[in-house]
Amino acid sequence: MIHRPFHATERGRRQGRWLKMCVVKADIFLGEYRSLEDAVARFLLKAVESFSGEAGRSYIADLLKGRLRSDFIKRWERVSPLFGVLSGVDRGVISGTLRRLVEEKYISFIPGGKLLAITPKGIKALNTDRSIVLLPAADLSPVELEVPEDLELYEKLKALRDEMAEERGCPPYVIFQNRTLLEMALEKPRSYAELLEIWGVGEKKAEEYGRTFLEVIENHM
Repeated sequence: MIHRPFHATERGRRQGRWLKMCVVKADIFLGEYRSLEDAVARFLLKAVESFSGEAGRSYIADLLKGRLRSDFIKRWERVSPLFGVLSGVDRGVISGTLRRLVEEKYISFIPGGKLLAITPKGIKALNTDRSIVLLPAADLSPVELEVPEDLELYEKLKALRDEMAEERGCPPYVIFQNRTLLEMALEKPRSYAELLEIWGVGEKKAEEYGRTFLEVIENHM
């Protein structure tokens, strides 16, 4: 659902109409591509290309899902062509595809930060008619936590998860699987929206456990 909090003004009413048009465009756009994976990958590449070096994962996912943010309004002319084009696609699919695009070097992170940039390989993929076919996502393991601080955070999150599971009398994986905790330690989400991008975190678990885990991450930073 698209929220339209600006209808008190004519500008707000215009924006509301634009948002609705963007969401309607989504089904039309998806029909132009050979597969859902190809469509999601291409829209991610287009979005990262449009905001290369300016946006992180949460920004890109919100843009394509059609989640209204105040910073979108400030640059609406650049945002509107892509806003909501993947509104009907699960956010986990978008985030998972983005991760695979990074793994296969279509997209990269700018050194020292969480901002995304398109690579020459990504630009080449956008300029060809060939479908983008990605390899299955690689499984994470503690070995990937090369920075000691990341491993320390993982152990803190794991201890919290195990304690919560014991209190509730359920297996630890019911709270979060180890892979989910590994991604949290690597990505260090700082908000509810960023937490939802982590594998294995749905809205229900984010609502029930999210605040506690975000506090551990925040205190660790």
